[in-house]
Amino acid sequence: MRTCVVFVLALVESTSLAAPAASAPGPPGLAPPPAAPPVGAPPPAAPGTPGALPEPPTGRKASSGVALGVAFDAGTMGSARFFELQGKLRVVIESRVSLFGTISLGGAGGGGEGAIFGAIGGGGRLRLDRAFIQARFERMAIAGFDCEESCGVTVNRVSVGGGFDVHRQHQGGLELSLEINRVAGDVGVTFGVGGSVHYP
Repeated sequence: MRTCVVFVLALVESTSLAAPAASAPGPPGLAPPPAAPPVGAPPPAAPGTPGALPEPPTGRKASSGVALGVAFDAGTMGSARFFELQGKLRVVIESRVSLFGTISLGGAGGGGEGAIFGAIGGGGRLRLDRAFIQARFERMAIAGFDCEESCGVTVNRVSVGGGFDVHRQHQGGLELSLEINRVAGDVGVTFGVGGSVHYP
């Protein structure tokens, strides 16, 4: 019986001595050391380096592409009023700059006389967020309603102006514009509304 008691006491003492030292609390006031990363795990990549997670987008970016548009313009030129229907092919070089070509058909009248005209030309546009400024140069062929075959004239038209987008999406939009035109010494103002479809 005494032998069994001695064996049990020896077993209890050996178990308490074998307890892991890590379980003992550390000195008060000291934070535990940070856990080490798992063996074999790659370090986190810094933003902007290869392998880093992409940053969230900050907004829609316009890309290069082609835009087809049509516009209706009306205004005055000297003492005459005129209107025109204009088609436009615009090539976007980057998000702000684009080049375009135009072709127009229209009519003008004033003082009991009238004329029809056609124009072809091109220009450039600089976009500033939803607003834009542009300039274009065109050759215009003008003929009066009562004119014979050889009485038409060809003149230059220079237009400078700008506008803003009333509605814009990635596929296209609607815009309003105001331009100052100079045709053969006469100066006029044109108001226009147009729409376009974009092909990235």
